[in-house]
Amino acid sequence: MGNFLLIIGIVLTVLQAMLKGYIKSVEVGGLIMIASAFLIAIGRNLFVKLIALAIPLYFFAKEYGLLKNQKDLMAVIFSSLPLFIMLFGFYIMFRGLFKK
Repeated sequence: MGNFLLIIGIVLTVLQAMLKGYIKSVEVGGLIMIASAFLIAIGRNLFVKLIALAIPLYFFAKEYGLLKNQKDLMAVIFSSLPLFIMLFGFYIMFRGLFKK
């Protein structure tokens, strides 16, 4: 279920980026969506899942003008890292409660 919601989020993010003009062609948008689905499908390790989650974060940062240079991108990533760590901790706690 989580992977399904992740795919929906990526699709909506890419479509919005296409409508705003951040992605110039339909082919590139389609390739981003296919690559995201591929990464989620093979995502058995943490690194692949982080790459798949970086796609919506990139377009979010681009939407709000946070990507003027490489330094700004790293600032967005590092400032949102505590949020991801906290949510991952909640995920582990909730998974432990409902594990059979």
